[in-house]
Amino acid sequence: MWKETLGIQIKLRQAENKVYLAAQSALDYHISRSSWIGDYNDPNTFLDMFMSQNGNNRTGWSNEQYDQTIRLANATTDPSKRHNLFQQAETMLINNELPIFPLFFYVGINIYHPDRIGGIHPNILDIHPINAIFAK
Repeated sequence: MWKETLGIQIKLRQAENKVYLAAQSALDYHISRSSWIGDYNDPNTFLDMFMSQNGNNRTGWSNEQYDQTIRLANATTDPSKRHNLFQQAETMLINNELPIFPLFFYVGINIYHPDRIGGIHPNILDIHPINAIFAK
């Protein structure tokens, strides 16, 4: 698909997870798949990981203006100003610089018949242990 659509030849490299993570941390790749699930309900759960010194930033990308915007957003108590600062940071990350590009979002258990199925409780990580789910 990439060759036909973008004219880019891709060679996949399969690796054990430990080897893959080490190569990604060492920036030993041209393009790499990665994922993140927000563990709290705030834009910072996704945005601060791309700050220059964040250990989860396995892109090699660094931008002092981005870092400063995230720090300022995290120090701001006004929700509207904080939202605007995070929006500015996201624009730098996704529109201006593009060290990452989101391709898809995970699908979770969002639609079901609560009158037929029990044991599913909304939570930020969308984790639903199968042994807790039951038919009513």
